[in-house]
Amino acid sequence: VAACAAVAMFLLASVTPDIPSGFDSYRHVKMAWRLSHEWADVFKDPWRLAYLWPKPVDPYIGFHLLLAPFTWIFELVTAIKVLGALTFGGSVFMVLRLLAHFAVEQRICWMMVAMAGSGITLFRQAVSRPYVLAIFLVLVIALWTFQRRPLLVGVASAALAFSYSMFFLAAMVPGVWFVLRRDRTSLWTLASCGLGMLAAMTGGLVLARALAADPDASRAALAAAARSARAAADAD
Repeated sequence: VAACAAVAMFLLASVTPDIPSGFDSYRHVKMAWRLSHEWADVFKDPWRLAYLWPKPVDPYIGFHLLLAPFTWIFELVTAIKVLGALTFGGSVFMVLRLLAHFAVEQRICWMMVAMAGSGITLFRQAVSRPYVLAIFLVLVIALWTFQRRPLLVGVASAALAFSYSMFFLAAMVPGVWFVLRRDRTSLWTLASCGLGMLAAMTGGLVLARALAADPDASRAALAAAARSARAAADAD
């Protein structure tokens, strides 16, 4: 079902040769292309967004890194449509898992209402911006919260905070779950969520600050690391 949903979303997005709602999504896929084709220059001209820091920071770096391999295989517009379709299929799968966890009957029907119940819902999914990945990760966090898997919740929360500017969405389900349950497991789940977000945001901000402070040195260090990796591969 999830695979069929992904194919259907790709076909829907492919009705137009452009990207629905256009320019912003193209900026994301262009940044992903730069990471995969001219990665050293990205740090001299990073994503320009004032975000919790006086210097430019890329709060979508996880999304861009995930999208980057697709730009090697497809042209840019197709690449972001493929990732958007795969993410939509993943969200469909997670919704079905959540409904199954609560033993809901007629799960396919309820999934269709949730994921394709209105034109605006389908449009927002077809845009293929980072929040589509964020929705998928929120669903993942929700399922693992209900399954009482605090460590996995922390991992998914870190991934969301590393990929989307509205990082606090990761704490939405664990926070409500803790308020309702008020037991040790829900407390550990919320704490794991918070630690995951903190780790991802701290790492991203420290990296952005270091690169912004001395982009030439950062470029040289990255180039040296690449040369070392190539030398090791040639030696093998």
